[in-house]
Amino acid sequence: LPLIAWALSGLFHRDETEASDPKYLWILVLGMSGVLQSHVLSTEFAVALCLVLFVIYGKRAVRRKVLLHILEAIGLVALLNLWWLVPMLEYMSSLDLLVFHNWYSLQESGLYPAQLLSLFAFAGDSAFTGTDGMQNVRPFTIGIALMGALVLYGYQRLSGTNRMRCGKTEMQQHVRTVAQAAAIVAVVTLVLSLQIFPWDAIYAAGGFPAKIVASIQKPYRLLTIATVAAVIVAGVLIKEVEEGQFLTAIGTGRMERTCGVHTQYRAALFAGIMLVFGMLQAAFVTEDLLFHKPQIAIENVEAIGTETLAGAEYIRNGVDYKTLSATQILAGEGVSCEVLSQEGTERIVYLRNESTQDSYAELSLLWYPGYVAIDTEGGEELQVDASDTGRVRVWLPAGYEGEAVVFFRAQPLWRVADLLSLLTLFTVSIWGIRERNIRRKRRSAIK
Repeated sequence: LPLIAWALSGLFHRDETEASDPKYLWILVLGMSGVLQSHVLSTEFAVALCLVLFVIYGKRAVRRKVLLHILEAIGLVALLNLWWLVPMLEYMSSLDLLVFHNWYSLQESGLYPAQLLSLFAFAGDSAFTGTDGMQNVRPFTIGIALMGALVLYGYQRLSGTNRMRCGKTEMQQHVRTVAQAAAIVAVVTLVLSLQIFPWDAIYAAGGFPAKIVASIQKPYRLLTIATVAAVIVAGVLIKEVEEGQFLTAIGTGRMERTCGVHTQYRAALFAGIMLVFGMLQAAFVTEDLLFHKPQIAIENVEAIGTETLAGAEYIRNGVDYKTLSATQILAGEGVSCEVLSQEGTERIVYLRNESTQDSYAELSLLWYPGYVAIDTEGGEELQVDASDTGRVRVWLPAGYEGEAVVFFRAQPLWRVADLLSLLTLFTVSIWGIRERNIRRKRRSAIK
């Protein structure tokens, strides 16, 4: 998210000549690819952040070269990440996943304003303030340092102490615009994270807005965007302190020209105070976690449970994930199954069906389209489908005995997507090397 904000603000504030510089294009591609690979919901937040910045910057955001760079970035992000996008979109469109049925009342997990101002946040267990209030809740806050930066910036804007400039070291106007945009984004997302916002009423209205609300699930997730925006505001404040445009005004009620080396010490002091507050709060929460919360210790495969699956959004709907086990095998009548080896999604098993009819063995693998089972001796493929418990189920003919390997085989379309992503990466790398060599030759010619 910080890379996306940096790239867009840089693109929006370049003049027509500078806008052709590809630096911000690659920063935007890197930032969007990182968000896309990390979390689907974070990608939605990133798109929302981009739309907000487009609205704030207006005409500067719709210049021809800027739009071309953004369209290029979208195309490159799509091509470089096709290897992941194609399987994800195929499964999301073809499978009935739990994420489409989970609905958490956003009002129940909205925050109280007092939580945002928490100085020492305890590491509680509850995420539902609607039922539990503020007792034993998790530390949902952007931190006292960043909240303090937003309050100071609000004071600066309302009191008008940022109208003067400080000689040749004056803050560039576009930096101030970035700070204003970041402050607006931070305040809006902080308000949206609160219990007072009518999330449930929007969901009850149905339609497309209801789908957006359902995908957010928990309003405190918006604190991610608020944190990034508040960091930008804090950085601008430190810069203004360094130029002598802020701390003097706090004490005098008016802006004074205090340009000079000594203002750098004020900036360092201001940044140091914010750092100390942030570290104190982080240390407090960390110690509370270490000394007062139970830890999950996993010493072997048998100890793996389902506690860390959380909402299990991408498990197929109807599967009781609490019954899943990393080692349990369920066998039909007359079937025995011995796991010879397991690594990732691959299992080598020895199967025996002593009954007079077809039977099955359910392995400790969640079923998704693509799993196959191959007899290692004869090479024939055994039938595989999804069991009622959501596991990979291998069907064995009557009297079957032998060793089989069960693994996930990617769809042909996925391999095409892999190839396109590799070709894009190769092409971009060659282009980057070529451009670097051209710039070196130009600099050598100038010298």
